[in-house]
Amino acid sequence: MSGEQGAQALYLVGFLVIVLTGLVARRIPFVRGLLMAASWVAIFGLAYLVIAGGGLERAGGQLTTLLSGKPQVVGDTVRIPMSPDGHFYVTARVNGEPIRLLIDSGATVTSFSSDVALRADIDAQGGYRVPVRTANGVVTARRTRAEEIEVETIKVEDMAVLVSDSFGVDGVLGMNFLSRLRRWGVEGRWMVLEP
Repeated sequence: MSGEQGAQALYLVGFLVIVLTGLVARRIPFVRGLLMAASWVAIFGLAYLVIAGGGLERAGGQLTTLLSGKPQVVGDTVRIPMSPDGHFYVTARVNGEPIRLLIDSGATVTSFSSDVALRADIDAQGGYRVPVRTANGVVTARRTRAEEIEVETIKVEDMAVLVSDSFGVDGVLGMNFLSRLRRWGVEGRWMVLEP
């Protein structure tokens, strides 16, 4: 045991002595005192692991990822954390252009605003007009195609998209993207995509 580890162990013993002394001085029944002492040992043990072993980074890695809003990629699987508003968002690359999209399994077709279509070099003027039923009623959009949409390691090519400023968002990743995946779903506070 190194000098630093010995000092940490001494601090831990000191905390335990303080807790046990407090329990004895209050004349708490033995079993109840034992449970309280075990609780304090667990709390200080966890604190020791976090401080001494760099455990906070390891133990909180997934929580940090969830709070940061950044997707996790494990092998081919992409895990997208739920945002505080209860939705799932991802920064996809649409024809190479990074675009923040709402993932919406209620949307049949992936859709973009005209500004996003322009940035992603999608020809909305060449598309034909179609009526689209949305939660806010029927709107008119132009149906066209995106050469490529990438979400982390998942790439979908030559996909039909809609362009309209009436959707109220910059972009929605719809079912026509999700249906090209082998599997997708929600697990707790994560959306899981598998190509």
